[in-house]
Amino acid sequence: MAIRNAQGTTVTIATNPYAAKITSIDISGHERPVLDSTGLDDTTWRTKVLGDLLEPLQVSCEIYVNPDDLDTLQTAITAGVSQVDIEFPTVAAQTTGAIISGNGAIISHSISGSVDEMITGTFVIQYTGSVTFTDGS
Repeated sequence: MAIRNAQGTTVTIATNPYAAKITSIDISGHERPVLDSTGLDDTTWRTKVLGDLLEPLQVSCEIYVNPDDLDTLQTAITAGVSQVDIEFPTVAAQTTGAIISGNGAIISHSISGSVDEMITGTFVIQYTGSVTFTDGS
């Protein structure tokens, strides 16, 4: 397995051409609920069982915002559920990077700016169900 940096990671939303300049990405989720099964007859340890249903992934991206692209960003936000692919950078001898793919939508966004700084923003994508993990090749 090759260790690599995040340079070149892309997020593609199938129904929208918005091409954000991503500065960081955080992928979280795939949580399995832990249920407390402790009964009144348990005297030394609580007991737990794992739930059957996993939480889908959620992706938070920090971006540089081009004010001239706000209409395209608005389209991405209102587009609803579509295929969302996250592709990681390739390593030597690969033609495609590892990909996380599934259906999702932008569920929130923010834009901020300050004196003598780039206009930045954040958007959050919520996957709506299972995702496919594909190794780079």
